[in-house]
Amino acid sequence: MSSAPSNSAVILLAHGTREPDASRPVHQYAEELSKASGLRVEPCLREFIEPSVSTVVGKLAHEGVRTVYIVPFFLFNSGHVTRDIQKDLAAEKEKYPNMVFKVGEPLGFDPDLVSILKKKLGQIIRS
Repeated sequence: MSSAPSNSAVILLAHGTREPDASRPVHQYAEELSKASGLRVEPCLREFIEPSVSTVVGKLAHEGVRTVYIVPFFLFNSGHVTRDIQKDLAAEKEKYPNMVFKVGEPLGFDPDLVSILKKKLGQIIRS
């Protein structure tokens, strides 16, 4: 799948939580997305807990990454997606002016997600 430049990486950016164990799925999704795409994918949490945007971008910058693709791991265009992520990246762009940040869309509606919801509903009904 990878047609991205070799000096690029992906940030899978989720909301964050004050509960460290609750963020484990973000790390698992990042690992699986990396395997599926052939790209380097870093988990990132916007609030409350590491790895933060600043931490991940700093790490990537110091490793020579120049293009960063941000996948907002949010369901819809919340204030985080439409405002806060852009603000965070503007601060990082000031620190690392040679880096390029490309932000994708949140998950939004996807029929594949309906299948997951159906599965979860079945688990509730059977419990």
